[in-house]
Amino acid sequence: MTPDEYADRLAEVGAELVVRVRDEGPQDNRTWLHTALPEQADREALLYVLAAAVPDDRPWVDLTAWAGERRLKPHGTQAAAARHRYRREELCDECRDAERVRDKLRKRAQRARARARAATCTTNQSATTTEENRAA
Repeated sequence: MTPDEYADRLAEVGAELVVRVRDEGPQDNRTWLHTALPEQADREALLYVLAAAVPDDRPWVDLTAWAGERRLKPHGTQAAAARHRYRREELCDECRDAERVRDKLRKRAQRARARARAATCTTNQSATTTEENRAA
């Protein structure tokens, strides 16, 4: 492998690691990284490739702000249910219940909107009929 090909390979691994760090836990990433780059020297070289990609004109706090704010929503929330679906996991009981409540509320809101539209149409028709009767 040429030096350019090696650098490209490390850049590919680094780009994937950037995404994985935000989505997966440390142990999962460690396992993945050891599979992607089995040699310790390659993992060390990756450090330099990643360091070269970090902008040096921004404060560290700005660069890592995404990490401090991310907290997983607890089970029983829409975010947790979406997380289950994204990971192709079966929904836990709490998340399944939250989905049922959400669906029930959504259907209730749809029915209320439909009734409001129907009432508006009926009111408009009544007003039109009354005006027509006055004109006649």
